[in-house]
Amino acid sequence: MNLEIKESPFQPGRPVDPNKFKGRIENITEVTRYLKQVVNGNPQHLFLTGKRGMGKSSFARYIGEIAKIKCNMISVHLYLDSKTNLDDLVKDIISKIASETEESWKDKIIGLFGDRITNVDFGGLKLEFNPTQEEISTLKRNFSDILINILNNAGYNEKNGKNGLFIVIDDINGLTEKSDFANWYKSFADTLATQYSKKAPIFIILSGLPEKKEVLFNHNESFSRIFHYTNLEILDDVEIKEFYSSMFEKEDMLISDEAMDLMVKYCSGLPTMMHEIGDAVFWADTDNKIDIDDALQGILKAGNQIGDKYLKPVVNSNIRSSKYKSIFKKIGNHTVFPDDKGFTKKDLEEILNSEETKVFNDFLRRAKELGIIELVSSKKAGTYKFVNNLYPVYFMIQDLASQNLK
Repeated sequence: MNLEIKESPFQPGRPVDPNKFKGRIENITEVTRYLKQVVNGNPQHLFLTGKRGMGKSSFARYIGEIAKIKCNMISVHLYLDSKTNLDDLVKDIISKIASETEESWKDKIIGLFGDRITNVDFGGLKLEFNPTQEEISTLKRNFSDILINILNNAGYNEKNGKNGLFIVIDDINGLTEKSDFANWYKSFADTLATQYSKKAPIFIILSGLPEKKEVLFNHNESFSRIFHYTNLEILDDVEIKEFYSSMFEKEDMLISDEAMDLMVKYCSGLPTMMHEIGDAVFWADTDNKIDIDDALQGILKAGNQIGDKYLKPVVNSNIRSSKYKSIFKKIGNHTVFPDDKGFTKKDLEEILNSEETKVFNDFLRRAKELGIIELVSSKKAGTYKFVNNLYPVYFMIQDLASQNLK
């Protein structure tokens, strides 16, 4: 029996491989123009922000690939996963650089740190830096010198040497809790700019939520003057259609206009949702011709998956009121087919009971705080919508499931 093995071109739940990255042309043009300055020895610092689901990690990885391939830079990407410890950050940067460096330069770079760098796997592909606490303190004070020494040992300014160092520090949200990171980074950046004029080919991207950027600025007012800024907004319909057309065309799959329009609608302009929906629709299709039924089936599946990943933990952890949960389900059913008009309290008067109506204002406040619902511009005052068009799909599914159990 011959079994055809399919592989989805979509990557839900994880950063997209650089060779599959699509869109963001204006943002890419904006950021890559700084790379030439870096190669010429001028350090650059970029703060990359955007709401959850905007594809910040995928975007940073794509820029890192450009830095590596087109600019011949050492390119590393750290995922902090909400770490809050500055000491760990410094160690992780050194470990990552040592691990990612090409073999021709690896021994020289490792030699800078002696036996403090060790293999943590059998292939030697991953290295770990384990300095003493005293050494960490020295490293933090002299971090700019350390990075310059690494570059010099990687052949900077030599024939066939590296042209610079590109570092992404992703998910810095945990580091914003205390002022030590902002103060340390400001000192580090100032040293690069003053002591290594035109001799510091280093590009660092910090990636985090917009509100965390403001917290860092409040810790150190001068921190804000260091950076260029790029804020990733939602993608427009044209970009999303181009993305889906390209991805499905590579798989020799056709997609109807009706199916495309529906998928675009439910993406809410979020790259994360584009991959979730694209993957679900890919597996729903059976004849390489995606029609409206395939799209609907995929959207329902994606809605349930997104709810389980993002909504369920938030709702279960933060909402105890049965009335609030009941309102979510009713609004879900009311808005499951988005028309971009949103909803108001008046719109829901007929479907909410008297007890739910009493708590509705408090419900809206709490739902906004949790990032589930947002206030939108509208001719009607007090108009709201779900931040993600898949959220009402999830609540609708939960409502149907609860009814089936009765």
